[in-house]
Amino acid sequence: MHTTLNYLPDLTFWTAFSGGMLHSGPAEHLLTYFTPKSRINPEKGAEFATQLANNEGGSLVDIDRVVDVFQSQGMVQPATAFLLDALKDNRPEQGHLQTRLLEMNLINAPQVADAILGNDMFSHYDRARIAQLCEQAGLFQRALEHYDDPEAVKRVLVNIVATPTFSQDWLTGFFGRLSLEQSLDCLDAMLKSNIRQNLGAVVQIATKYSDLLGPTRLIDLFEKYKTAEGLFYYLGSIVNLSEDQDVNFKYIEAATKMGQFTEVERICRDR
Repeated sequence: MHTTLNYLPDLTFWTAFSGGMLHSGPAEHLLTYFTPKSRINPEKGAEFATQLANNEGGSLVDIDRVVDVFQSQGMVQPATAFLLDALKDNRPEQGHLQTRLLEMNLINAPQVADAILGNDMFSHYDRARIAQLCEQAGLFQRALEHYDDPEAVKRVLVNIVATPTFSQDWLTGFFGRLSLEQSLDCLDAMLKSNIRQNLGAVVQIATKYSDLLGPTRLIDLFEKYKTAEGLFYYLGSIVNLSEDQDVNFKYIEAATKMGQFTEVERICRDR
């Protein structure tokens, strides 16, 4: 015999369903009762919806419809709490729900979305969609982690140094994921976009991956933008370990332009 949910007193509503009565009404009836109660107490509504979704015999509610109820009332936090539990098994068939969870937080609570992504809980959401929303929300590191389109990667990279949360260590590590050609293309784009802003970051990346990218290519890159400063600091980091005479010559040339005559004398004396 089914409990008549609409006549349960408010004070006993939650205790009734926490006491093993999750099977006591049809799914549609449960959702009908859940909807108005979620407006009165969103936190309890999320708890109740979680109980329904976690029923041992299978979910008693359509998860999409529960989220619809919360979103229709602008209740992002309860919807998030509900979905974090409902999606904890990271199932492929729930990819669209993972996307909804990230979408609503990227639009309304970006730092929550950042934390969810940082916990690496989900892997079946729409990565391209989430990349766009991360960029729009100012989460540029997350956007770069999700973009596959080289042009989108360049678009984000050229301005990332100016962002409040910029991390040189993170950016240097990110370049380790790129191909040789893509790395050079992105470094070129950074210098072309704003050499004053990006030069320091480019020098550090060039120094880190000098062996992989090749001094000749990197020298050509800095010379393309006529930056003696970039050449001086990049080559200064490798000249003591290099047997390449072109590296020595270019360093002496850059040091001269920078007025670093002590370095010119040292290299001429020691080499």
